[in-house]
Amino acid sequence: MTANALTALPFATVLVALSVLAARARPGRVLPLVAHNLVWAAAYLVVGSELIHYSPISIRAWFVLVSGAVAFNVGYLLFTRPRRGADETVAGSSDESGPPDIALVGRRGLLALLVAYSLGFGLYVVTIMRHFGLMTLLLNPTAVRGAADGYLALVPAWARVLLFLGPLVFALVAVRPAVRNSLPLAWRVLLLAYLAASMLALLQRTNLFLALLWTISVFLFTARTQSADSDTDLAALRRARIRRRVFAVGAVAIALGGFAGFQVVAGALGKDGGQAVSSGAVSEALAGTGLTSVVTYATGGIPAFSQLVESDNHEWPDPARLASPGLHTGDYNPQTWGGATFEPFVRIIPIVRPWESIAAFVEIPFYFNVYTWYETLYRDFRSAGVIVGMLALGAAAAATYVRRFRSVTAYWVGSYLVALIFLCTFVSRFFHSIYFISLVLALGLGLLADRRRTRSRRAPSPGADLGDRPSLTGATP
Repeated sequence: MTANALTALPFATVLVALSVLAARARPGRVLPLVAHNLVWAAAYLVVGSELIHYSPISIRAWFVLVSGAVAFNVGYLLFTRPRRGADETVAGSSDESGPPDIALVGRRGLLALLVAYSLGFGLYVVTIMRHFGLMTLLLNPTAVRGAADGYLALVPAWARVLLFLGPLVFALVAVRPAVRNSLPLAWRVLLLAYLAASMLALLQRTNLFLALLWTISVFLFTARTQSADSDTDLAALRRARIRRRVFAVGAVAIALGGFAGFQVVAGALGKDGGQAVSSGAVSEALAGTGLTSVVTYATGGIPAFSQLVESDNHEWPDPARLASPGLHTGDYNPQTWGGATFEPFVRIIPIVRPWESIAAFVEIPFYFNVYTWYETLYRDFRSAGVIVGMLALGAAAAATYVRRFRSVTAYWVGSYLVALIFLCTFVSRFFHSIYFISLVLALGLGLLADRRRTRSRRAPSPGADLGDRPSLTGATP
């Protein structure tokens, strides 16, 4: 048994056990925690299985990795109170089995977001046509990516910002209750096809992945357990069960679509795992499945993070060299004191030197430049940064999940956090442009939706007795 197997497999087992114990102690309230633990456990199992012969992961790196996972669990459980009915009550509905009121926008709001996104996408297409030609984009996308690694920089900044609306718009269209007076199914299917195709045309997997994972998170958030002593009638319970099955089928369909999209983009851009296979690190069992690219992207950040932790290279990389086309290697590891995690902000207010968003490659033994979501926290504040950051993130995930049916803001911010959790072994920047804008959108639109609901519930309706109206928490005033 290899060194990676001796360490990875026990840690994976511990995370699975923690998930089981938490689910028993907090039934129906630990979905983000379970998702977090199972994603990391699955990645550890792959690392330990030697499907890919990764470079040995150091004990020091394992300490940081495991400390971060434990800190997330502790932060989550500390902010998850014992189950109370008020936390699970649906805002705006007195029927416990009724569909949750999670509407973030109405039809006009959805149309405004869709038009804004389409404007950004249209300008992107025009820009690419002007510099490369439409046929090059359609038939030879690697030429677009290879000719200039910063090809998106050719698009005006305001248009790139509009493109970041895509993941939220996708989730709003996919999940019917997300929009007040939602569109008919046929229109939603057409819009989803358009949005998916447009995000594939960006030649980036991040946008499409965030869109699909956010949608899956919304489906998962909508499911809820029914208390054993509920007096809800059997017909309502049956309707609730049917809804859960529909949401489950939808989540599976979205996941399969995401996998297909990943493979399509990987094949079109030549990122199908060929480099990993040619390095000799990929086992024959995996190389023959066509899944090499998916597996390396999901797990390669762990050995890469190990090299970051072990690096004594305190030099800063040359930004111009990193941004230019080509493969640039280097185990750069200066302490950045906030310049990595908060990079977009320190570029505006230069308190510290910002860390570059494009990372150099390290050899694991093939070249890789993603270091898990611990990267920026570790670069800034080392192990303490990882532990404190994960404590805070676990607490935020718990606070939003247990309040998801009391507040539209909590619902959408919480589902966004779970989408990030699914990417925890891969995504490396919490405040990278698309992630930050998605968070701001969820927060801002959620607050507006909560405010609208509060006003509508305070306004008396004809013949209604205000004394019989339930409060937002489900309790009677």
